[in-house]
Amino acid sequence: MPTTIAVVFDNPSAVFFTGQNITGDVRVTCDKPKKCRGIEVEFKGYAKVHWTERKTTGTGDDRKTETHHYTSQEKYYDMNYWVWGNGKDSYELPPGQHVFRFAFLLPTGIPSSFESHVGKIRHQCKAKMDIPWKTDKSCTRPYSVNTLLDLNTNPQATAPINYTDEKYLCCFCCRSGPMSLVLRIDRSGFVPGENMCINAECTNMTGTEVNHTKAKITQIITYYAEGHKKTEKRKVAELKHGVIKARDADIWSGVEMLIPPLPPSNLDYCRIIDIDYEFQFEMEPSGCHTDLDFAVPIIIGSIPFKQYFSSFIPAAPPAFPPPAGFPSAPGYPPQPGMPVQPPMAGYPGQPPMNPNAPPAVGFVAGSNGMGANPPFNPGAMPPPYPGPPVPSAPVFPGTQQYPEMPLPSYNTCMFGVTTFDEHDSDDDNQGHGAGFAPQYVSYSLVGTAPPGAFMSGVPSPDHLFSADTQPLIL
Repeated sequence: MPTTIAVVFDNPSAVFFTGQNITGDVRVTCDKPKKCRGIEVEFKGYAKVHWTERKTTGTGDDRKTETHHYTSQEKYYDMNYWVWGNGKDSYELPPGQHVFRFAFLLPTGIPSSFESHVGKIRHQCKAKMDIPWKTDKSCTRPYSVNTLLDLNTNPQATAPINYTDEKYLCCFCCRSGPMSLVLRIDRSGFVPGENMCINAECTNMTGTEVNHTKAKITQIITYYAEGHKKTEKRKVAELKHGVIKARDADIWSGVEMLIPPLPPSNLDYCRIIDIDYEFQFEMEPSGCHTDLDFAVPIIIGSIPFKQYFSSFIPAAPPAFPPPAGFPSAPGYPPQPGMPVQPPMAGYPGQPPMNPNAPPAVGFVAGSNGMGANPPFNPGAMPPPYPGPPVPSAPVFPGTQQYPEMPLPSYNTCMFGVTTFDEHDSDDDNQGHGAGFAPQYVSYSLVGTAPPGAFMSGVPSPDHLFSADTQPLIL
């Protein structure tokens, strides 16, 4: 078996909130002694946008078409450090499995994870073995970051949606009755897992059939690069009713439209990608007549209105044991964007650190060294706070302000894995068939089946699958 390296988060969902600590292991397996200058971890958050436009200039024989690339990017944090070795001196890893601890505190003021064909916001951890005179071994593991949008503090989210309109299909001299629409929705803000209740009276007093009535939610993404912008529309949800015969009506009475797992509106803290959501309702008459339609912005948040807390089933916190083999050694509270530093002396019962000695090998899996006092390793990371290791499940920050609110689950974005079209990129995942689908805060209504969160055994965000909804590029 060749030498392998893997990144394993203590939190199996790999979902985090800004200001939270990310802990885990770098796991290295060697089939034979391996020379190595060190093992490094890098935490990075960044956004990238890329699209192309074809432009034709000239006429006749001078006519030519050129492809223009528009690219922009932002970096939110980039921190790396050695969990073993120093990247200069070469030491030998013996055969077996070795485990090296890491920790990183996410900074505040960073945007939620996002993936599309045109742009992405990616947060990731990369582990690398620096192997002298040979190709380095590396592993990149993305994780989901959720930035919260509280509907209770957004005045626009409370605004009801009311619309009344009518349309005549014939000219004045042969005018029949109108096609009319009365639409009512109690508010404009919703969270994933919640139902939008649609009330509509669709009346057809014309002599022409109405093919259908339709309600739809659309995600509108705006990308910015090099002084240009591009808009992409993706269908989020759709409900359709059938034919309305002439001089008949169709009543939507509390028709429910489920909000799937999605990033919150606005995509705060990102300057090159904006996200908005729009609700649309239309009546489509047969023939060559134009539709009677209506569109209005809506807000997708991550903390529901307080008056609806009782409508949701609290998600059970995931239960999993802390990583084995790590003692309850005192540590030091980390600063945002910095790793937890190892103590100046070894764990209790271990010899003091000798700065002149070569770095010790990591914890060997399956050996007697995985007990309460693993072999001393100056590069190993202790738990970030005194006492037992901190819980590695994400602590939902919303409960700090609303202790009575139901805990959400974390579900894969409805669009799944979307391949980002990068141009001249050095991205770690580019060209390797890898993909990533972020997970977002989601709720489950009372009386419904729990959503497919990670604790329910559905594929993790690393699982690859294709989105079944194609975007509309404008």
